[in-house]
Amino acid sequence: MKQLFTKTMAVWLIAAVLLSAAGSAVLLFSLSLQSRSALSPQATAREWQAGSDDRMSMISAFFGTDAKVTVQDIYSFRESIGRKLDEASITNELPDTRLYIDCWAAHGTVYAETTRGSVELEAFGVGGDFFYFHQLPIVDGWYFNDDESGENSVVIDETAAWQLFGGSYVSGMTLTINSIPYTVSGVVGAEEGSGYDQAYGTSPHIYMSYGMYSRINGYDGAGADIISYELVMPSPVTNFAYSFVSDTFGRKPPQAAYVENTGRYSAMKLYGRLSEFFSRSLKTDRVTYPYWENTAAVTADICAVLLLLQTILFASAIIIAVVIAIIIIVRLVPRAVKIKDKAVDRIEEMSFRPAGPKP
Repeated sequence: MKQLFTKTMAVWLIAAVLLSAAGSAVLLFSLSLQSRSALSPQATAREWQAGSDDRMSMISAFFGTDAKVTVQDIYSFRESIGRKLDEASITNELPDTRLYIDCWAAHGTVYAETTRGSVELEAFGVGGDFFYFHQLPIVDGWYFNDDESGENSVVIDETAAWQLFGGSYVSGMTLTINSIPYTVSGVVGAEEGSGYDQAYGTSPHIYMSYGMYSRINGYDGAGADIISYELVMPSPVTNFAYSFVSDTFGRKPPQAAYVENTGRYSAMKLYGRLSEFFSRSLKTDRVTYPYWENTAAVTADICAVLLLLQTILFASAIIIAVVIAIIIIVRLVPRAVKIKDKAVDRIEEMSFRPAGPKP
């Protein structure tokens, strides 16, 4: 028993506890940084809820091209949102305010021309409050509006600006697509997020109104196929918004995938992600995921792994601390018993000792 808990062992065990605790703290800090580096759409519900008593949820829907989702489907779905909120007795408390916001995007390519030549661009035809959800870092100029004033305006990234004009500060300049002139409303830079560079790619990007994108690519009145729809709406109870969107939109897997973005990086969501870590590698849907969703998914995977490592280190620190406590108890209890026995014996000796002669 004397060899059970030496000073050297004590030092090593205490050092292990401290290292585990320190490692857990570092991983917690890394987890916080990763979740904060997620792209702007993940925080849209929190921003929209500011100043409101209603709990908001952000739901993302992604579609394959065979889903054939167009802007007409969006308009019909908006009517369903209004009816659902009325049924739940959720109404506007202030005039000229909205209970929900949404946006959508189609994806493809276009060829743009300037005096420097023609460039193939990865294109997003966007509608609704796209630039509220996706607050791309502005380098020059600003976003275009989702109305008639924005029909002939585009936003390009820095790669496109350099290839088309030879510089980044080109807002107000004109490029041509299918012989139609467009004004560069703004130039945007790169966002942040784990896996962003791989998801975004190296191609130059352009953002234009959904209506103009549809016309450029020869779609009829129905419009181009939409690959992404994002919505922030009141969600008074858990899964209210998610269940409504996934049940009402009219597209089911494998044509569609629905994601609850609210609290995506919470501990419970990340533990759930770990439980399906390997099964998610088997893609059975036919969904086209835009770069912002791929980036968010990579960030969530990294956060889940960091949370797992943090949990292991934290649990290790607790286990080692419990072992130290047990060893200390095992060492001290016999000593305490011996001390108690000696004290009892001493008391008994003193009680039976004959009294000395009186002075």
